[in-house]
Amino acid sequence: MKEGRNPHEADSWWQESAFLAWYDEARGIGGIHRLGTEINRGTANMWCGIFKKGGASFRLNQQDLPYVDMGDGGFGCGPQRLAIDGSGLHWSLDTPEAAVNVTISDYASDNLWHGGGGKTLELSERAHYHSICSVVGTVRLGNETIEVNGVGWRDHSYGVRHWDKVMHHRCVCGSFARDHALDFMSWLGIDGTLVHGGFEIRGGVKTPIEQFDLTVPIDEDGISARSADVKGTLPSGQPFVAHFDAAGAVLVETHAYLGIEAVGIVTLSTGERGFGYMAVSNNARLGRGFPPLVLHALWENGLKRS
Repeated sequence: MKEGRNPHEADSWWQESAFLAWYDEARGIGGIHRLGTEINRGTANMWCGIFKKGGASFRLNQQDLPYVDMGDGGFGCGPQRLAIDGSGLHWSLDTPEAAVNVTISDYASDNLWHGGGGKTLELSERAHYHSICSVVGTVRLGNETIEVNGVGWRDHSYGVRHWDKVMHHRCVCGSFARDHALDFMSWLGIDGTLVHGGFEIRGGVKTPIEQFDLTVPIDEDGISARSADVKGTLPSGQPFVAHFDAAGAVLVETHAYLGIEAVGIVTLSTGERGFGYMAVSNNARLGRGFPPLVLHALWENGLKRS
């Protein structure tokens, strides 16, 4: 699979998307970004959330926008772009209230996507990969520009994605060193099928983790979440607990899907600590209506000064 535009099928649910979540703990700033193109519908969607500890924050979630076709040079939607050139992979956002200009460098590792067998292919995508990466560049929130040097988690996928057939899902990943990462996911289809999978990648070797429980405490609003816990057994046979604490989160929406995505820190019972990402949706209403309240995630578009 290439970073630029990939061949598409005729299905109206065919999509291609790029995603980036990142956090610079030293500077207390992080972000979540997605570009989604639906070429057979002639439309595209995007979301982003940027948050700085003790400072400003920004959210923008837009749907039914024109697809910006950059061919093999990337793709875009609205004010966001994923660009590929001879110097690498670049993510940008350009609005009057906030801007991002960062370069992404993947860590040397196997594809982190574990998938869920035939059900994932049916509901979500035909081609998909995840990668832990460095994120270096600048971010502007209002009039403040911050140099960032953080760790990220990104993916790129294309294929038929049925947003209308996923009831809810959970995903937690952590990166503890350039050669050590954990990734866990589960989702429930509207037909009651549960997809559940995880793995450890260490020293370039990816090994499934069969035994684990992934729990996410949901806040009083019934939507947002600030933490997650994974308990299980590593491929070595060693029991482990991984705890995620969110530094910032954003409410994201497209079609029937409405969820929370967050970045922060994952701490292992082994003592290791590093970058973490969490996504969670509780979509029992199948996307019927926007929530009246979200307590612990950005949920209105625009810049907030504090």
